[in-house]
Amino acid sequence: MVRLVGRSKGCESCRKRRIKCDEISPQCSQCVLSSIRCPGAIVGNVFINVSDDFQEKYSKCTRIRKKRSNRKPKSMDFIKTNDLPKILTPDTEDTPSSQLRSTNQQSPDASPSREIVQCQMLSQPSTAFALKEQLVGNFIHSLLGSPGGPMMKRWMLELPYLMLQENLPTLRYAIYASSMALYSNMEEDAVIQREAFTDGTLCAPMLLSFYEMIRSTSAYNWMNHMTATARLLQLRGVEGFDTDFAHRLFCSVRLAMIYISTALQKPSFLASDIWLTRPFLKYPKSQFDELVDILTIIPGYLSMVSKEKSSGGLDSPSVCLHLRNRLLALSAALQEWKETDQMGLYPNEWDHLSTRRIMHEHSSTYARTIGVISSPYHDPFKVEVSALYDSGCILVAKALQEISESYLSATYEDAIISSSASILASVAYIDCKTAWRNAGGPFRLVHPLQVVAQSSPSAQQTSYARDILSRWGESWGLSGMCMLTT
Repeated sequence: MVRLVGRSKGCESCRKRRIKCDEISPQCSQCVLSSIRCPGAIVGNVFINVSDDFQEKYSKCTRIRKKRSNRKPKSMDFIKTNDLPKILTPDTEDTPSSQLRSTNQQSPDASPSREIVQCQMLSQPSTAFALKEQLVGNFIHSLLGSPGGPMMKRWMLELPYLMLQENLPTLRYAIYASSMALYSNMEEDAVIQREAFTDGTLCAPMLLSFYEMIRSTSAYNWMNHMTATARLLQLRGVEGFDTDFAHRLFCSVRLAMIYISTALQKPSFLASDIWLTRPFLKYPKSQFDELVDILTIIPGYLSMVSKEKSSGGLDSPSVCLHLRNRLLALSAALQEWKETDQMGLYPNEWDHLSTRRIMHEHSSTYARTIGVISSPYHDPFKVEVSALYDSGCILVAKALQEISESYLSATYEDAIISSSASILASVAYIDCKTAWRNAGGPFRLVHPLQVVAQSSPSAQQTSYARDILSRWGESWGLSGMCMLTT
């Protein structure tokens, strides 16, 4: 092992690119200009292996390289410029790999001359980085050049240096997204605006929402992230969910927004006719999707009842009649969905058990009630769907109880107790299963439990529901989602 005279001490990146490195520590100027991570210059002496075997291999490789470099390429005068692939087209990326792909697709039987052209094209640097840097520069200049608020924008001058020094993907993504949003609004280009709301963009806040469901200090944290996802979904447009993956995202967000809209008693844009129909043109609705349609509409009427109640509008007979007719229509839709029962949710003995729920509620311990009613269940998914159906029945009955005459109050109260008993029976079945021990628990049953805890007139039912929510929050890691909203 001896010192190799003249061996470069430049960083590894510069040596691979075969450019002169100024060996500045900790990052050389070439790597900083190219926005790549600099491994640093070599410190100390550089030694190489000069054994006989290595010298023989080295001299052989050198002779081969000299022979190849002495070859003269064939004349390429016969190649027309039209045959060369376009470097910048709307359908291709401005990258060497896409250029090579385009060349291979246009001429599958490439000649040796064409291969030389491809090699020359691969040596051309990509302009993507320069375009992005120009985009960021124009973005900062546009904001700083506008009047007002200099103290709010002065820090933006440091953004290019932060991008080079810290190399954070989230920072780059945020800057590029803000730049594209600004220019799409200035140019009124709807295509660019829609490109900002990709599938990955929707997934990011959804995953943050799941994190807040598991570990959170507030009942609203996971809702904030999911509401942000719903807003991105709305900005993407109702036509943007025709692919299989995008449609799955849409259905997941739609179901989660039922929980949020119900808890906050606020109507959702997903309850509009266009959002209930257009995303399902390519993918027909299942019976579960039809139930979600009804549950999506219910929070809007809960909001109307709450608003009229606080403003004294329920004193008007016409207002009460209007709300009552709408709520009765929702109740009829739920009953029709149950009678269809394409999923086989309710076995033959269900009606018999339904008539005995209230009797068990008042004549025996509640543990015995749950044990009797839980016998018809055999499938976990059907149990969760049944609980969602019962939660819708409770919400509609609770709203009808608030706007109806006093003599009907007992009827709706019995209906709420009956549906609450069904939900708790579903919970009793799921609670003894171990399928969710490593999956965070059954998310869909948390919402029905919260409905029981906040709507049931039975102190026994509300206490049992709250105990289950507290235990699930501790044992299944659902502390964020199991918190009750006030």
